[in-house]
Amino acid sequence: MRDSKQGGPRRAPNRRGIIALIIGIVAIILLYLYANRLITVPGSVQIATGPQLASVTAGSQTSVVCEVISSSSNNSLEGYVLERANNGSYQRTNNIVHVVWGAKQQVSVGRNQDIHQGAIVQADGHVDAAKVLHADQLSVITNFIKLQ
Repeated sequence: MRDSKQGGPRRAPNRRGIIALIIGIVAIILLYLYANRLITVPGSVQIATGPQLASVTAGSQTSVVCEVISSSSNNSLEGYVLERANNGSYQRTNNIVHVVWGAKQQVSVGRNQDIHQGAIVQADGHVDAAKVLHADQLSVITNFIKLQ
């Protein structure tokens, strides 16, 4: 006779769910660290501050973090260049950057409608002779950084 406490054969615990959860948590942590520039991808573009942006040569790849002053429906914005302080927060400078991007280009973090006055945006792209940044990638990072 079988003992009622024994039950059926024992099954191994479902490890796929646990592994997926661990991978998800690690991915979220790495995304947070990358968004806050606590880690960088080797060979990645350094973020330019106002004086650095002014000295960038035409055709150079650069990245800039800015607070949007104004944006238009023709896929352009003007913003105050932000620079990172020693405590990890960002400070507004008096330098202004003009950013344009393609009509079909999507924002990689956030949404196109998130680009409005007061939003904080990171734009990565090439600078032309007129110092206009032609963005290949736009990220709305308003909720990821602290502005002093």
